[in-house]
Amino acid sequence: MKSYRPEIDGLRAVAVLPVVLFHAGSTTLSGGFVGVDVFFVISGYLITQIICQEIVEKRFSILSFYERRSRRIIPALALVTFLTVIPSWLLMRPDQLYAFGNSLIGVATYSSNITFWLGQVYFEESSELLPLLHTWSLAVEEQFYVFSPLLLLLLLSKYKDHTLRIIIFLCLISVLLSVYFTNLQSRQIIESGAFFLLPMRAWELGVGSCIALLDSSGKWKSDNSSLWPQTLSGVGFFLIVIPMVSYTNLTPFPGIAAVPPVVGSALILTYTNADNFVGRILAKRVLVSIGLISYSLYLWHNPILSLYRIYQSDLELPLIVKAVLLAISLFLGYLSWRFVERPFRSKGFMSRKQIFAFTIAVSVVLVMIGYGSKGASTNFETKLALELRNSDYVYFTDMDERIFIAARLETELPSRDAVVLGSSRILQANSSNVGMPLYNFGVSGGSMEDLIGLGTQVVGRLQPKVVYLAADPWLFNKYDGNERWRSIAKWVDLGVESISSGVEIELVPGASFSTPWLVSLYNLVNLSSSASTKSDYEIIGKKAFDGSHVYSRSYSEMNDAAKRKTFDAHMNYSLRTFDFDSAMQKKFELLIAWVKSHGIEVKLVLSPYHPELYERIKLEKVEILEAEANFRSIGNSMGIDIVGSYDPGLVGCEANEFYDGMHPKKACISRVFR
Repeated sequence: MKSYRPEIDGLRAVAVLPVVLFHAGSTTLSGGFVGVDVFFVISGYLITQIICQEIVEKRFSILSFYERRSRRIIPALALVTFLTVIPSWLLMRPDQLYAFGNSLIGVATYSSNITFWLGQVYFEESSELLPLLHTWSLAVEEQFYVFSPLLLLLLLSKYKDHTLRIIIFLCLISVLLSVYFTNLQSRQIIESGAFFLLPMRAWELGVGSCIALLDSSGKWKSDNSSLWPQTLSGVGFFLIVIPMVSYTNLTPFPGIAAVPPVVGSALILTYTNADNFVGRILAKRVLVSIGLISYSLYLWHNPILSLYRIYQSDLELPLIVKAVLLAISLFLGYLSWRFVERPFRSKGFMSRKQIFAFTIAVSVVLVMIGYGSKGASTNFETKLALELRNSDYVYFTDMDERIFIAARLETELPSRDAVVLGSSRILQANSSNVGMPLYNFGVSGGSMEDLIGLGTQVVGRLQPKVVYLAADPWLFNKYDGNERWRSIAKWVDLGVESISSGVEIELVPGASFSTPWLVSLYNLVNLSSSASTKSDYEIIGKKAFDGSHVYSRSYSEMNDAAKRKTFDAHMNYSLRTFDFDSAMQKKFELLIAWVKSHGIEVKLVLSPYHPELYERIKLEKVEILEAEANFRSIGNSMGIDIVGSYDPGLVGCEANEFYDGMHPKKACISRVFR
């Protein structure tokens, strides 16, 4: 049996404290998130060490392994998660409760990393309002625990002499995947999952496994009397600390940036001992004590910070508030460790059958609560549509914009002269800068299907005088990859049938607001719902989530270099692979003809690109220029006006009149229309 190493608990403290402070909003530890990577290395090391020892001693059991993992992880996780449900139902808006329901299901199924990957939220401001976001790292470890014992059992029994080499090879594959997909993510080409998913994180746990394998082989012995342990453990410490103070949420991560803290953790685990300086520091009682409760502290801190932010409706926390909340987290972490973690680890407290039954019951109940939370928050789009029916334009990031528009069209909207249909590139258009009363029904990532599905229903209901159609370059691309329109698939099918056959569009309900008992219960207990007024919804829907606000929040904090990095993504948006689809152009022309047949004027809108990006487009992405020429040809042949141009020089838009490479500000949009 390996002797206890207090410096490992000290290293746990060095890992957990920066993560906690990072989530609290520390600017000094702007890279505190790398503490999770330190945890991964420690976990890989300890788990592999235990498995190897038991295999060598011929007493390894898969059931015993999973029993220990359940005792270690589930009780404290269950306690924190269940206690988070109550304040969440009391404080969260319906859109927040829906996301919370998804995260509960993720926790229960050990897949919360996948849940949050699909949302891609870790470095967004909205992440600070997700109480269970931090459980993504637990899911990565739990998934690792599924495969690692089986793999080690196979390798050590069949390929003992090659086990280390095979693990190193697998780690190299994982590193390459991490670097590749982090690069794609940083260029905003795809939401690659590099941050959240096991294949891109496995190497970090695998590095810990390699150290344990070397340690157990007896071939890796360091001379504690030499300077090497002292020097290398010190180097390891700095490799951990420097990223914590130098990285930011703009650092492409993990990828290459994860190498220093992982290597640093490996050096400390390998070379730190009671005889050197780093070992003595890490073995200090205060650090060891924090390390012992690090798991419970990690579980508690994020719900406390997030729920307080939701309660205060403010992301920024005063210093004194941060200190109080972190003190509460420490206190609850200690109680959780003392009265939950420690008792459940004892087989005398609960048998194997009982702990497995407990684990299954926790998962089932959390799934039920998760789906219940989602059910209680249904039809939020419809409720907001009713409250915001007189707003000129609204842009939502925390809900399905298409369902919101579908619900909005059911609310007897007052008559307006014009409607705007398109993508986020036209979301700044409103009554003031277009020069006539209008509704903007633009949606993020607007596709041809959106134009047809929303356009035919909008025209059928509102009968405006003018319809502005955004003419985006990806509309005729067979491989644009945009599937967001599927939430209004029925409308799309009806629209295609109508414009193809010429029959009058069938007006179908887009959404309905019902009050099942879960919704009624939620409305009864929810403090924000019971106190909401129409003005509150204006703040939620218009001030917080209109296009202008979203883009200014996203890009105002970027430096020029970071903004330029987004240009690759914007130039290739839905055009990474371009194959002209004549069928899509035909549908576009049929839609125009269908709208004109109702006596409605149609105008095509060409939103300009940023001047710097447009110069690149002329050299590197001629497909975009060809798309503009194609739209102009359609306009000429069908006798409809075209406003604007992809060329900002022709429109008169300056570089400072863009939020980024492809989203003009209001001043630029005004020039497009006038």
